[in-house]
Amino acid sequence: MLDLEMEALETGLLEHPNNVDLLCAVLQCRHSTHEDLSEAERIASQLEALPLTTKARYWRYWTYLAIYYGIEKGDRARAVQLLDEGLRYVRRDALNEYLRTYRRVYIDSAPPVDSAPSNLDEVAEEYEKSINLVADRLKRGLELGVENGYALAIELAILYQEQAYATRQEGGQSESLQKALEVLEFAERMFTPTQLDINFPLHSIYKQKVNVLMGLKRYDEARELLLAMREAKVEFSPVQELQLQRAAIGSGKALDISMNDVAARIKKDDGLSLVVSAKEDHKLATILQTAAALLGSNDANVTAQPTISDGECLQRTFKLLMEHPDKFVQIARNNPPV
Repeated sequence: MLDLEMEALETGLLEHPNNVDLLCAVLQCRHSTHEDLSEAERIASQLEALPLTTKARYWRYWTYLAIYYGIEKGDRARAVQLLDEGLRYVRRDALNEYLRTYRRVYIDSAPPVDSAPSNLDEVAEEYEKSINLVADRLKRGLELGVENGYALAIELAILYQEQAYATRQEGGQSESLQKALEVLEFAERMFTPTQLDINFPLHSIYKQKVNVLMGLKRYDEARELLLAMREAKVEFSPVQELQLQRAAIGSGKALDISMNDVAARIKKDDGLSLVVSAKEDHKLATILQTAAALLGSNDANVTAQPTISDGECLQRTFKLLMEHPDKFVQIARNNPPV
């Protein structure tokens, strides 16, 4: 498939030898998937030789060439020079993706070969300088009112959060995290959902906001946001569940368990986890006995004590839970011990 890809591009170049998009695509393929660095260098030189009026409006010219110099050749200074110059020419609707290239070529790529840091202290200092440079470019983008700028704001917030770990200044960590929080709140305010926003869900902002709130030890706010996310059922992964537990501990507030979530989990594992726990925990077994008695009474509002024996309790309880999960949720809400 890679050979066919290159054949298609080169066939296009036979008819359009100076087409900027085609040349950029060939450059990208040559130095990445095909690892033909001599040919990549030839294409890069051809692109550089084109008149500015011919290539300036193509965002791929600036970004693909910057990626080549910054990542392949380790010349980050040249990469940033290209990106800075291109900012004067590329169309506004391409700036969102364009500005993200700064991070790729200036932070995530290797240090420049001609000035590689000699020790770990220099590495840390270089990294912080890189964060500051890229953060400045992202802020410029937001000031320009970039389309879908909320996605760009998240990138900037992540940079500030990383800066909190990289900074050595006293109080610098909290300051960087606070800046990250302000950017995320700005992103939330300027989120303007349209039919085209299906690839950028709003909760992406909230996930990053939770990370920052946890870093600032503002556990109450993190807890409320996580509870809202869980209630809305938006990609609530084990990571968010763990954050929620930690936020509850940090805020000193008992965590209200979502009974719908409990019922769903019971149904998913056929109650096996509760069976194991009940066998080891007498208190839990007693609670389940109560649930079984209430379910057996067919009255979700009663608060009777269990009257059945321990021997048949678990078997009957789980059978009833499987058959009536909604009723179990109602009973649990009316009976705090359950």
